[in-house]
Amino acid sequence: MKLLAFVLSAITIVASAPMGSGDPTDAVDIASRAPVSLASESSSLYPPPHVVQNAGNPGFYYCKDANFENTCTYSTTAGGVCITFAPGDAWIDNISSVRPDVGMTCTLYSAVKCKGNSLPVTEEMPSLTSVGWNDLTRSYVCSRK
Repeated sequence: MKLLAFVLSAITIVASAPMGSGDPTDAVDIASRAPVSLASESSSLYPPPHVVQNAGNPGFYYCKDANFENTCTYSTTAGGVCITFAPGDAWIDNISSVRPDVGMTCTLYSAVKCKGNSLPVTEEMPSLTSVGWNDLTRSYVCSRK
């Protein structure tokens, strides 16, 4: 009976908690009902390889350091759309490890607008140094295999 009362109490707290902006990076601390941001640049939040059978747009996870360390980001775009890093962007010539979603191919380019030398990536690459591509990416495009 105590367990049922606890569960009902937790449901009441969650149901009466403020909803935030609806942004998936918003959450509410159940105990204090205070908004909590889930946004982070931490590499510990990268999506596990099994997550992404991605029925939507292709996703691409990349990090500034090898072994998915330091600052990382996960980006989705419409398939076949070239993503170019602007001059001064923190990511231009600063990517050392990459992981496309399962079933995706992301091609890295050494020049803007998906031109120049290219490196197709179909699976996790914890170190672009091992293939001679460390810190060389200026643009990329992802699509389904």
